[in-house]
Amino acid sequence: MKKSIKTVTVRTVPNGYELKYDGMRQQEGFLYFNIESLLGGILKHVVMGDKSEQDPEECKSLLQSMMTWPDSVELRQAYATLQSDYEDAKRTAHTAQVQLAALDRKHEAALTTIRELRQELAKSAIKVEAYNNLKRELERKAESERIKAKMKKFREEEEEQRKAKRIKVKPNDGTEEGKKLAEKQDRAAKARKVKAENDEKRIAEKVKKLKDEQSSTNEKKTADKPKKQPKQPKETPKKIEYSQEVYDALTTPLTIDKLKLSIRTLKVLKYAGGEVNNTIADVVRYTKRDLLMIRGCGTTVINDWQAWLDAHGLQMGMNPKPILKEHDNH
Repeated sequence: MKKSIKTVTVRTVPNGYELKYDGMRQQEGFLYFNIESLLGGILKHVVMGDKSEQDPEECKSLLQSMMTWPDSVELRQAYATLQSDYEDAKRTAHTAQVQLAALDRKHEAALTTIRELRQELAKSAIKVEAYNNLKRELERKAESERIKAKMKKFREEEEEQRKAKRIKVKPNDGTEEGKKLAEKQDRAAKARKVKAENDEKRIAEKVKKLKDEQSSTNEKKTADKPKKQPKQPKETPKKIEYSQEVYDALTTPLTIDKLKLSIRTLKVLKYAGGEVNNTIADVVRYTKRDLLMIRGCGTTVINDWQAWLDAHGLQMGMNPKPILKEHDNH
């Protein structure tokens, strides 16, 4: 005798309905695509006990009679209600998806707007910071100008007060400020006197030290150097007597055709004369030392000039005025 079935399990799957009952393995089951095929499967496997020799017409009539049972009608109504609810839920989900997509688009647009606003805000913050820096700089400058003006005014007032005190207050005028001023002047005079005495002492000490050092240095030099020879008296130019030849030589103009001197010697003599139309009398008073101080004058020029003077009875450093005066007297 076949064992009776106690438990029957029917569950929905993505493709339809799955049927299981006692005695089947966990991974086994029957799959149906609609309610009619599910009821036929329950009739065949559960009610009739998998009798393969059952007449198909008998199964069909039995199935039709089952479809008319009250429980079957209620089951079909419940299925229709569930299917209607499912369609409503599906439409609601689609509407929600459409609304969610619209909200996503609005959210993205809002994010873009927020980014733009943040950029504008950053630019505005930079401008505000620059404005604040400029404002602070101007305030600092204005404050500095105010401080300078106050300091200038304070100095002017202080200077005016000093002037007023100098004018009004006199030493020992009987007032307290006069006494203070007299004491201050006495202290300053004493300080100046002490300073002058100290300076004199320091100067005297330095002078004494320098004299000692100089005397010791002179002693060393005199000990090391030989004794100086006595100075020979300077040679005084000999007196030249008046003659017509001497007068003619003194009045000779400084030209190359008259003197027959070198061009360099003539240039030195003209420079010594200091005039354009000068004569021998204008340059004969210069000594050898005076001529050597002129630029371009050397030993050659001195020898040339000395030879000319010797030939005409003249000499360097002589005074030509007595001869010229004696000629005028004649």
